[in-house]
Amino acid sequence: MAPTIRDWTSKFLFGGPRSTANLIGVCIHTTENDPSTPAENVANYQLNTQSGSYNTLADRKGILRENTADWITWSTGNKGNTLLMHLSFVARASMTRAQWLAEDAMLRNGAWEVAQWCKKFGWPVRHVGVAGLPGITTHDATRAWGSTDHTDPGPNFPWDVFLRYVNEEINGGTATAPAEEGTIMAELTGVSATALDIVRRGVTTLVTPLQSVINPARSFLLTDLVRFIDATSWENRVYLRELLRSQGKDPDEIRDEAIKADREGK
Repeated sequence: MAPTIRDWTSKFLFGGPRSTANLIGVCIHTTENDPSTPAENVANYQLNTQSGSYNTLADRKGILRENTADWITWSTGNKGNTLLMHLSFVARASMTRAQWLAEDAMLRNGAWEVAQWCKKFGWPVRHVGVAGLPGITTHDATRAWGSTDHTDPGPNFPWDVFLRYVNEEINGGTATAPAEEGTIMAELTGVSATALDIVRRGVTTLVTPLQSVINPARSFLLTDLVRFIDATSWENRVYLRELLRSQGKDPDEIRDEAIKADREGK
């Protein structure tokens, strides 16, 4: 369902025309306001100070459009202004994941607008750095282009949830919901089977939800699986090395001997 749309594009006259043929993706921002702030307040401040602008603001009530796709915004202070469509959440980059998830209406409102852009321009629904465009990137990532030190939307932005909402809008609400963080750790019995399922199905996208072969009611993201493997592998290595050292053994020597024996045994 489309959110409430407030069209202020006739008010934002600073900037200038741009060609939509050069657009290569979406950039996500935060306005650095409390989430309870109406988008109108942010837009009025930008109009009065001419200190910045976006294509769209997303708040709890809906979306507020500031600039059309064929108009340059003042969003990143670099070439991102001319190459990207810019959506800013009325929120803060310092928010925790829990605080972001508490703003479900805002996330859905923003996802609806991003879905319209991805459909219109044929962009993939994936979180990427600027080198990986087309896709959906961040103000933080555009620091690679210089002239900005902003890090929004912050490290805790819930990409898994947001991308799922974008896909649902594009697919008419048929996207399978991935598990929340921690699902994989809570269901260790499904890890190996799901890993085999990934190989069998040839999954190549990081945002496609993967259904568990142990419990079909559960699904999770490949990115979550990789994070789980990385975390547990590192943790187990730390524990094992300390255990061996406490027994007066050299873990590196044991490893090297095992490699040698394995190679000699073919």
